[in-house]
Amino acid sequence: MYIYEKTASEFHGIVNMPIVKIFEGLKLMEEPADRIWTDGVVAVFGHEFFLPVIDKNYGHLFVNDTKRHE
Repeated sequence: MYIYEKTASEFHGIVNMPIVKIFEGLKLMEEPADRIWTDGVVAVFGHEFFLPVIDKNYGHLFVNDTKRHE
């Protein structure tokens, strides 16, 4: 409740939205993926926040790509 109270009132509707709906709206407002990533995700979470998730879900692709170029 503390975070909700500290959030500006114009964002109270967003706080109550499911994360999927927030991303659907974001997709409509900002189309280029690199801008969403740089100006949104990296600006808020930092460069390394999602690295464990990226490695877990996509690490095998990087290993396969490296082997292909050897």
